[in-house]
Amino acid sequence: MTGSDTHDGPGGDSVVHVTGGTFTGGTAIGIGTTSQVTHHAGAEPAGTDLRATLQAVRDRIVDGGQDDDERAALRADVQAILAELDRDEPRSAVVRSRWEAVRAVLGQALAHSADLLKITEIIANRFPG
Repeated sequence: MTGSDTHDGPGGDSVVHVTGGTFTGGTAIGIGTTSQVTHHAGAEPAGTDLRATLQAVRDRIVDGGQDDDERAALRADVQAILAELDRDEPRSAVVRSRWEAVRAVLGQALAHSADLLKITEIIANRFPG
């Protein structure tokens, strides 16, 4: 393992970031950069409004695309999540799959942004798989 840090996240969650090597102390095993967020069941921490958080960082997310096609895809995924949140019963699969698409495009940038990690955590908590 090249480097790692563990710290408590919002609501008492533990967050592990591993760079290089392999993390075998949990479910994440990989080469390169791996992040693991473990959520402890309970009420969502205060200030975890997914819509507000996503809207606050929407432009940064879209700007993370490498070219016009990636930026258009990121914009569409974020808009689809926001539209899904407007439904009376947001579909978990839609929210999760669109966020996973965003994460796939942003790659390592995600691991270095507290706002984007917060969104990942909120989605994991509100829309379990």
